[in-house]
Amino acid sequence: MRQLADIYTQLEKHPLRALSRLQPSSSSAGQPEVGPAFFNYDSSKRAVPFSPFNNIDNYYKALIQHKINLIKTGEIAPSTPLNQYLVYQSLLNHLPRSEQGPFFLRHVDSRDINFLVNSKYNITGIID
Repeated sequence: MRQLADIYTQLEKHPLRALSRLQPSSSSAGQPEVGPAFFNYDSSKRAVPFSPFNNIDNYYKALIQHKINLIKTGEIAPSTPLNQYLVYQSLLNHLPRSEQGPFFLRHVDSRDINFLVNSKYNITGIID
């Protein structure tokens, strides 16, 4: 746990201006840049990026609306669309107070299988 705390302490030293995800830079090899938070697809199956967000309220609204649209098209929750729709609508109606940043990298799926460790149980990498 101490190693993980050290990793998050190091990440906190590199705040991001926008809420998004990192991607390889299009201009500098090896340097990451802030890219779209997530993607949707248009009728021609082209990826449509959802831009980086400078506040958490706009991010959640866009993400929840995206999920609601996926429910409407039957791409997710085909067996219980009404229940899922109501869950996302409730989330949309009860968003937390909006934050302006800065934002920090964090792992949203920190299960044990996403940490690489050596034979002495030292963290050597984080995946997924």
